[in-house]
Amino acid sequence: MRMKNVKTMLASLALLCLVSCTDKSAKAVIEEQGKAESVQQAETLDAFYRRYIAAANARDLDAIAGMVSDDVIINGVKKKKEDSVGGFQYILDAVPDYEWKIEDLFTDGERIACRLTDTGTPTKTFLGNEPTGASISITEFASYRVRNGKFIEMWYLIDAAQVKEQLKK
Repeated sequence: MRMKNVKTMLASLALLCLVSCTDKSAKAVIEEQGKAESVQQAETLDAFYRRYIAAANARDLDAIAGMVSDDVIINGVKKKKEDSVGGFQYILDAVPDYEWKIEDLFTDGERIACRLTDTGTPTKTFLGNEPTGASISITEFASYRVRNGKFIEMWYLIDAAQVKEQLKK
């Protein structure tokens, strides 16, 4: 019982010290450390996503698989890692020279948002459109959540009507 009272008193004293801390330089140091950690995490997510796009452009499906959680949400639907890799395989089968180019990239906490330009020349049916020999250049918007170094949520949006229009030419 006596040890419990000592622990309670020490905890109260520590809390009192925290609440009454008026040393602005100490507070500033703590705030700067928090900002530095946020910047470091953002840089880490930035590098992570750039590696992901580099793997996609290199057709390295094993590297992509290693970056995706076993269970992942894709466009709001619970899926498996294999579904994500299968999506890449579908694209690369239909458009062998498909290329992803990052235009804008933003990270915050565990989230990534980006705008990409996707280009290529379909040689097979792509998004319901037969190949015509014409190349496509489309804008893609994507959003992700990353936890423990793996994508846990992936959202993609491209303008399928734009693909159809470009393949008419």
